[in-house]
Amino acid sequence: MRLPHRFMEGMLTRFTLVDSQRIAKEFLTKGFKEEGLKPPGETIEEAVGLFDGIVGWLVFFGRSYLDGTRDIEKISKMAVNLALEELNKLSPREKSILKAIAEDANSWSEVRSFISEKRGIVIPKSTLTRIIDKLEMMSIVKDYEFLDPIYRKACKRLKP
Repeated sequence: MRLPHRFMEGMLTRFTLVDSQRIAKEFLTKGFKEEGLKPPGETIEEAVGLFDGIVGWLVFFGRSYLDGTRDIEKISKMAVNLALEELNKLSPREKSILKAIAEDANSWSEVRSFISEKRGIVIPKSTLTRIIDKLEMMSIVKDYEFLDPIYRKACKRLKP
């Protein structure tokens, strides 16, 4: 199966140990220390909470902060826009399914109903199953939940 440009099958990397919050804070603190910066503790706490311990987003936050963007809300919006750029490379059906899950459809039948009611489209059962499996392989969702809070926010903004 060929996946869209820049999307590939893989696992989302995040700090998931019992003390993941501590490890994520240490990760950011050490990175900033290496660059000679010491952001306020609240800023680190907020970033860890916002990016849910996902290493790629923590790096994105750190790099943005180092480059002079100190407003965490602005960095969050930049991250959502970046995720949205990637998501817009998906097919209209894939985007419709992600939009449904972002709007709290949390089962196969709820996703199918959402798309039928909101978009007026009936996706064949086998196609819906195949696409959901693909989105899970891409580590975007698992069991009708987003694995990444930034992608969930981006999917709420999708225009299928």
